[in-house]
Amino acid sequence: MSYPTPAYSENEGVRRSPAYLDHSELNATDIETFETLLARYKQSSLSTARPADDNHLRHRGWDLIIVSQHTDADGQSASTGGVFRHSSDPAGPEAGSGPYVRMEFDPAGRALPTVRQEVPRGWSATSDLHAFASSVPGLLPGWTARVHQVSDQTRLREQVWDLGLLDAAFEQYVMHEVAILTGPDHARLVAVPRPGVTDQFLVGALHPSSLPTDLHYLDNTPPPTAIAVGLSPEQAVAHVRQQFLPRYEQAVRRARVQALRAAAEGIEQASDAWDAVSDSFCDLEGWPVDEEGYSDGKVARDAAAWEHVETFLDHGPEVLAEVRAAATGADYVEGLVSDDLLRLRALDDTLQRADRIRHEWNEVMALMDISLPGSRALYASQAQEIRNSEVWHYASDLTFQGPALVRAAEYLADRIVAEQPAPTGRVQAALARSASSNPGAPAVPPPAPAPPHPPTPRRPR
Repeated sequence: MSYPTPAYSENEGVRRSPAYLDHSELNATDIETFETLLARYKQSSLSTARPADDNHLRHRGWDLIIVSQHTDADGQSASTGGVFRHSSDPAGPEAGSGPYVRMEFDPAGRALPTVRQEVPRGWSATSDLHAFASSVPGLLPGWTARVHQVSDQTRLREQVWDLGLLDAAFEQYVMHEVAILTGPDHARLVAVPRPGVTDQFLVGALHPSSLPTDLHYLDNTPPPTAIAVGLSPEQAVAHVRQQFLPRYEQAVRRARVQALRAAAEGIEQASDAWDAVSDSFCDLEGWPVDEEGYSDGKVARDAAAWEHVETFLDHGPEVLAEVRAAATGADYVEGLVSDDLLRLRALDDTLQRADRIRHEWNEVMALMDISLPGSRALYASQAQEIRNSEVWHYASDLTFQGPALVRAAEYLADRIVAEQPAPTGRVQAALARSASSNPGAPAVPPPAPAPPHPPTPRRPR
């Protein structure tokens, strides 16, 4: 049986979720294979000896790649979700290859059928959604909630950060109303009536708007599993606060670190791509012989690196503060990440100087809009090139400081999680140290005006 390859489509820079096979395209052998793989997974998770590889999660051309456990409002196991990927390569599929299938299983491990149907507009839980949303500000400080009519369910589903009951509900049912919860640090949750259950909501996550819109870095970051809550606003909010928000914050923390990893790799790729062709623009002594091609190549390199530098500016200080708050003196002296922690001493200066350039550029753009309306379209491109060129030095530093931060954050992840959810005390002190770690550092001087006839520069090594 042949299966179509899942399609990835682009919409305003946001990567959509992979397309999943309709269950009507599966046969009995496929279903039996899924049940076998889930049973193997459960058996291996109970064993004290970990398998040497994941071959036990591959059977008849299918791989089990994600498992999520769903609980009811009382915390009892309700069902298990699995995502499977098909590949004709017996040695194992490459990441992202082959079609995907999402399947739900009952507590006994039997596959549940998928039936797409419409959530009735008069369903009792729908009216309670308004009561739940109106109670959120008073019961969950710092949060707001509004009920929205769903006009484009496909677009909304693209923002859902879930691989279990919530994502399946959007896939299998037509939603008319949802409650969107907005909290600190651009956190966004969504609540929907639970299909088939008249006295419960599903509460899960939407992709945080503060994270980069290119979601490829989330491929290896498990999303926070949605929970089912009752209709009592007080109990529902309590379950969200106690059960869901801790796992949500942990998932965001992992995603932030993965975003930094992807950013460091992006800067490295921009540098490597330029190094691979830069010699072709120069003579044997390193002098440019094709000045236009040489200049265009550097502009492209700097522009590619800038977007990744912004990721570090947006998320690096908080991750750095968490690392410093969790690290102990022993970690700096003889720990597995001692070299990385020492390498991070200069990261504050790198981020502060790069952020100053961004701030100055934003001010220039604002002045253009105020004093010379319409001038942005004429000069924005040139101003961006200047900004990107000035930041490249710090982007180069991030190619080794960034991976050091990622390694340290991953090594200390358990300790960082243990200190959450309230980022007080040591984390706040670390943020303060990060802001003042270089009080004697000289200010970044404004760029000197270029001479009227600058000499042809040598290619920097």
